[in-house]
Amino acid sequence: MSNVLKTLTGDDNSKNNEQVSDFTLIDVNSNPRISDNYEKLNSSPSPNLNISLISALRKQYPELNVTVILQQNVWLLGFAAAGNATADLDIDDESIFRIRSFATDTSGRQNPGKINEFKLFAKYNYRWLDEDFIVYMIQIGISTFQYILKEPGDGENTLTNCKSTDKLIEAVGNWMAPDDKYIFVYDGVWVRSKSLWEEVQKARWEDVILDDKMKKAVTEITTKFFDSM
Repeated sequence: MSNVLKTLTGDDNSKNNEQVSDFTLIDVNSNPRISDNYEKLNSSPSPNLNISLISALRKQYPELNVTVILQQNVWLLGFAAAGNATADLDIDDESIFRIRSFATDTSGRQNPGKINEFKLFAKYNYRWLDEDFIVYMIQIGISTFQYILKEPGDGENTLTNCKSTDKLIEAVGNWMAPDDKYIFVYDGVWVRSKSLWEEVQKARWEDVILDDKMKKAVTEITTKFFDSM
C-alpha cells in the first residue's frame, strides 16, 4: 500500500465558504507480483485463468514477449535437470505455492522413503545456451502451464512470436522426441524411465499366468489396440 499526494484546488467563493485543504492523502492499491494475481484468481471464480494471467504478465513485464506452452509436451525443468539448461528458482521477487509429501518405499527392498514436492506456482530464471528467459510454472486444473518471457528480437514486438523462445521450444521438443525410448513414471513427480522401458521390452505373453480363455481375449484386445495406433 503506498500513499500519494493529490493537489486539490480551493475556491474562496464556494458554497458556505467551506475551507478546502491544499493536500489530501489518498490510498492507491499496489499489486506488483504475479503470484498475488494467481492467489486472488484461484480464490474466486474466473472464466479463464490463463487469459487473466497472460494479461497480468504483460502488465508486469510490458517490455517482454509472453509465450505459453504446456509442460506435458515441452518439459523445461526436465530439460534443465538433464544438464541442457539451468533453472534457478526465484523467491526473491515472487511468492511460491507448493505441496510437499512423503513417499514410502513399496518395492520391498527396505529403501528409505523420500520427500517429494509439487509446485503449483513458481518463477524461475532460466538460461539456455547464451539466452536468458523468465519462466513461470503455474498449475491450472490438472495441467501445468509454462509462461516464457523474453525480450523481442529484431523485427519482433511483445505480441509477435519470439524466435528465441521458439528455438528453446524446438530444442526441448527434440530432446523429448519419441525415438528416445522411455516410460513416464509418477512418484510424486513425473520422471522418464528408460530402464523401465527396457524391462517392458523383455516381457512375453508366455510369462503371463491367466486362465487360457481370458489370456487369449486379453492378448487379442491388446494386439488389436496397438495395431490400430
